[in-house]
Amino acid sequence: DWSSDVCSSDLVKGSNDAFVSAANVSLLSYSPNAKNAIDEGKIAEYISEANNTKSTNDNGTYSFSGIPLGNYYLVVTKEGYAAEYQTVLLTSSSDDYKGNFTILTTDEAQAGAKGSISGIIIDNQDSSDTQISFPVKLKLYKGHNTVSGKPDVNITVENGGYEIKELAYGSYTIQISTAISDY
Repeated sequence: DWSSDVCSSDLVKGSNDAFVSAANVSLLSYSPNAKNAIDEGKIAEYISEANNTKSTNDNGTYSFSGIPLGNYYLVVTKEGYAAEYQTVLLTSSSDDYKGNFTILTTDEAQAGAKGSISGIIIDNQDSSDTQISFPVKLKLYKGHNTVSGKPDVNITVENGGYEIKELAYGSYTIQISTAISDY
């Protein structure tokens, strides 16, 4: 049984950059090609007591560990806020997924508020789990598991940390590839 540490020291913040405490963060396992796939528009309805769920602390942080390898939705819910999710693919025992959430109140989501996506890209090639020190291409596509067509954002990330601001509320897919063929 392989497992991974995942989502250590990640943050949940509101649109005003304040930490969101007591938000529920759930891991939902899924099969990408299953006939009974999750309807992403109603993803919060799939959360049950059977899911691995953590609550954010006063600093908006949460952590999971010992997660079996596979495909997951990482879903953040809280009363009065729009549900938000990211997909996580754990493929080796050294995977350590680090991503932050900015969640909007229900009113903000309905009014077309803007948000941001930020994170750190980790180099798992040398098992040190350190932030990358070489450039990579990051492409951001609107929608879940969407990597075709023209990306909404296409940037080079120099040293692992990134933040993309002023995004319309919704789901996005990030595709990362080496920027220079020597890496």
